[in-house]
Amino acid sequence: MVGDRIKAVRLQAGMTTEQLAKLANVSQPYISQIENNYRHPSYNTLVAIARALGVPVEYLETGENTDRPPAKCAGECPGADGAACCLRETLNLDTLVDYAEAIANAKTANITPAELNEAVEALKKLKKLSGHG
Repeated sequence: MVGDRIKAVRLQAGMTTEQLAKLANVSQPYISQIENNYRHPSYNTLVAIARALGVPVEYLETGENTDRPPAKCAGECPGADGAACCLRETLNLDTLVDYAEAIANAKTANITPAELNEAVEALKKLKKLSGHG
């Protein structure tokens, strides 16, 4: 289910529900309800969550990644945890460019230094998980 995939990706990224909620511009209880499959997000919310997690929205919807090669999973990544390997293979690095542009415009967007720092830390985690850091 969508909530299960969101939770799995969030945990692999080392993100809290509060951090994800802030990045996706929704409340923390709403993220919790989605992850526990009590609520299903609207498409726009799902897009915001996917962008915050750095994965294609299609992955959260279906568990499949239609715009990238199939992920190497469970046993196909020598010496690696299957879930972490799958996550690295499904990360959409194009979203990093979007985040970089957002950070560049932080002053005009009224983003506080603390919020900017959280965004930078999230980007570092995504970069590390993608194997590019």
